[in-house]
Amino acid sequence: MVDFHANEKGFEATDTVDDMIAKSGLGWDVKHVDCYIDWNGKRSSAGRKALVRDDNGHVLTVSGKGWKPVQNRDVVSFFHRVVNEAGARLTHLGEIRGGKGIWALADVGADFELKGGDKVTGHVLFSSYHEVGKATAAVTTNKRLWCQNQIVRATEGAIANNRGYRQNHLKHFDFDAAMAAIGAAKDEVVMFGELYT
Repeated sequence: MVDFHANEKGFEATDTVDDMIAKSGLGWDVKHVDCYIDWNGKRSSAGRKALVRDDNGHVLTVSGKGWKPVQNRDVVSFFHRVVNEAGARLTHLGEIRGGKGIWALADVGADFELKGGDKVTGHVLFSSYHEVGKATAAVTTNKRLWCQNQIVRATEGAIANNRGYRQNHLKHFDFDAAMAAIGAAKDEVVMFGELYT
């Protein structure tokens, strides 16, 4: 199982959501199926459901019956909509931990160059999980992220420092709060550019 997968070349400005899903390998759905116990020759319901990838049968998580799965296409469409409406550009998209998590990186369109030639670019990292106990998040970062550890650290650090938004899967995602996170990312890059150039 690959722990981390991404479209390393990025996207073209003309790429559609379908193009992005195909390029990033996220063209699979999740199915919410009943869990059973075989005991003493009898099969009975475990009162739980498993979230399973429809392309390879891997179990992503086990949940209660009330947990509502979200499909990759819906998540990517949402990320794409948020990014476009905020004037940013979705540049990378991928999965972590065999599809338990999906992530997207957007360039917010604000950058600056430090003395010595180092370029700092503002990004927003979106992450969403097919896993109980994991939240959907939108956070700011000035780094391109390429592994699960970087994504987790960036998300936790940004949330701890009030530089992002996180919400569990028990209610609808707050579109306005995600938009505010992108606006904050642009403002942060502009502010640092004024301080350090």
